[in-house]
Amino acid sequence: MRVLVIGGAGFIGRHLVGRLVAQGHVVHVPTRQYKRGRELMVHPTVTVMQADVHDEATLDRLVSGCDVVVIIMINTAVLKYCSCYMKPTYNTS
Repeated sequence: MRVLVIGGAGFIGRHLVGRLVAQGHVVHVPTRQYKRGRELMVHPTVTVMQADVHDEATLDRLVSGCDVVVIIMINTAVLKYCSCYMKPTYNTS
């Protein structure tokens, strides 16, 4: 599965990315500060890109082609975008 993890370069996000990779997923991590996500690039199935998730056009580009979007970063612009354009699915397993 292709998974976009918004907030994946943060403390909790890095742990989630590691688990997703261990389960065989391809993970994309946008971050404003590219150097924060560099340590994730040791995983061959992780792509870290510098991107501003506050921009709607950027979110459109990032979400395109992903099977799952995980939002760990709390940001009202991102949440508003997702509530308008995406069908929420909740799974706690």
